[in-house]
Amino acid sequence: MKPIPLSTVVKLTVIFNVIDILLLIIGICIGLNAVGVIFIMTAVIVSIGNIIFLAIFLRCPYCEGSLPSIWYRNHYCPHCGKYLT
Repeated sequence: MKPIPLSTVVKLTVIFNVIDILLLIIGICIGLNAVGVIFIMTAVIVSIGNIIFLAIFLRCPYCEGSLPSIWYRNHYCPHCGKYLT
């Protein structure tokens, strides 16, 4: 499997987080009826998918080592020591 560039992983994660927050807000504003619960459950599913996406694709582009956080940009890889762009 071809690795996704680190900048794309960060952008997709931010987009998924915004979608997740919007779904939660819509679900809370609608209330705890059937439609509101569907929005809240969709937000939970998007959040779980985002966590799985990060666990799989948040890697150093040089050594494929796992990075500790999405905010690890413009720093050095803790495994190989190369600068992350």
